[in-house]
Amino acid sequence: MLNVPGLTRNQRWVLALAAQRVLELGWSKRNERRMAAQGGRFCKQDRYAEMVGFHALWLLWLLIAARRPVAPARRALGAVAVGQALRYWSIRTLGDRWSTRIMTVPDAALVRDGPYRIVRHPNYLAVAVEIAAAPLAVRAPTLAAIGSLANAAVLRRRIGTEEACLAGKHTGC
Repeated sequence: MLNVPGLTRNQRWVLALAAQRVLELGWSKRNERRMAAQGGRFCKQDRYAEMVGFHALWLLWLLIAARRPVAPARRALGAVAVGQALRYWSIRTLGDRWSTRIMTVPDAALVRDGPYRIVRHPNYLAVAVEIAAAPLAVRAPTLAAIGSLANAAVLRRRIGTEEACLAGKHTGC
């Protein structure tokens, strides 16, 4: 865990979570370059800025909420771990096709292995679990509720756009 003087243990944990997300953005960019080399195209209306903005604000609010030196709630930490495991299973299953952006690659079949056998959008489910559970881990139930509602609104629009792009029915893809 990050050892930054003056921060609570919970804040260091939140910073580690944020650092993980930043590393994932680099991983996503690498995969986007590979998909572009295969003729992949970005969906122009993928609501990416909306999603990034929401996640940045959520992490900031979580960092502020974590300033109280309280013991982390273990069950909530367990739920975060389950969410992380599902998220990384999803990412691993998609391999080079995983991206934080919506991209379509010509003639690429939909992935139906791993967690995609069970759930259509397991990565979004995993993130929803994390957005609900991480604030509970630092004893911030208001952030858990508001963050979950905001995430549901963002995902509703995002998944609709993604489904349209994957079906070839969206003009922006």
